[in-house]
Amino acid sequence: MQDQGAELKFFQAARIFTLANLGKYAPGRVWSIVGAGALARDYQISSWAAATVTLVLQILTLATGMLVAGVFARKELETLWPVAPLLTLALGALVLGLAFGLSIPKLRKGLEGVAHAFASRIPQIRSSTFFFVNFLSILAWMGFGASLLLMERAMFGSFSISWQSAVGTFAASYVLGFVALLAPAGLGPREAALVVLLSSSTNALHAAALALVSRVLITICDLLFAVPFLRGKLGGPDRSQSSQLPTAPTSTT
Repeated sequence: MQDQGAELKFFQAARIFTLANLGKYAPGRVWSIVGAGALARDYQISSWAAATVTLVLQILTLATGMLVAGVFARKELETLWPVAPLLTLALGALVLGLAFGLSIPKLRKGLEGVAHAFASRIPQIRSSTFFFVNFLSILAWMGFGASLLLMERAMFGSFSISWQSAVGTFAASYVLGFVALLAPAGLGPREAALVVLLSSSTNALHAAALALVSRVLITICDLLFAVPFLRGKLGGPDRSQSSQLPTAPTSTT
């Protein structure tokens, strides 16, 4: 948001993201984006800017997830389709490449010259922001894999899956759950994908238990993180200050 000229404090940005993130529990994939736009109004920030930034973040998260899945879950994906790892890597790299191109002023200016109405509506992100966001995203995938391993140790007393497999299969299942547009937060498809992918490393019962517990814990964490922001004190809007952005940009001919 700072790249768009918005002056947001850390907890204010966290409030927008955390509360908007709850929109994923409604069918469809638009409610988190719509929610971010609505919450941004509390800080006198353009709904369009907040919504498009949220959309870009979702796209980058999926792209890094595909890269991580293609690298770390190569064997598991090959059991489903021999070319699945290659296609997953290629698609993730393509999306990240296009996004990086838009962060380069000269390339972005060239695109605006060809398709101004389209390019002018895409939020501009600095190259440094692009790399930092994707670095954090990859770290998050690593953390999810580690949490899956710790859950297995806590539940069954041993490790039957490797850290590499845990990271890759979790990322792959998240991506597959996300593209199931009608499933709230990917409920069902994500767990099914995780069970299928983990079954090559552990038995199906253990995989199903891990998928179920993972879903429950993630949901609890989403709700717990949202509670302080729902009370309105942490990250609440400061009515004495405002940062004004233009609404949805318009094309000129």
